[in-house]
Amino acid sequence: MNIPSSHFVNGALDDVFFFDRVLSSSEVSGLYNGVVPGQASGIADVRGLEVLNLYPNPATDVVIVSDLASQNSNYAVLNSVGMQVLSGKLVGGTIDVSSLSKGAYILRTDEKIGRFIVN
Repeated sequence: MNIPSSHFVNGALDDVFFFDRVLSSSEVSGLYNGVVPGQASGIADVRGLEVLNLYPNPATDVVIVSDLASQNSNYAVLNSVGMQVLSGKLVGGTIDVSSLSKGAYILRTDEKIGRFIVN
């Protein structure tokens, strides 16, 4: 793959993609040139999910889920690379996030999804 060395990221990252397979060299070239090959992993899974209201955001010790309908739902917390770092059953509307490193996370319940930051 011949990519000119004059192309570089100018200090900003605005798109992140996760793939559930190895990309071919033509797909990597397409990404480099602004064409997204195939479908990113997980994107289809979140379409149609309602948004969760989470607070405080940013959080330090706990995240509170204000949606009563999500109570007793299974949940998963994903880090910025899509790896599950916490999971369980949402009881009492709070999730202990004190063990998480600083960063951005996604909270997904059975039917809803939300984003939060740990400081």
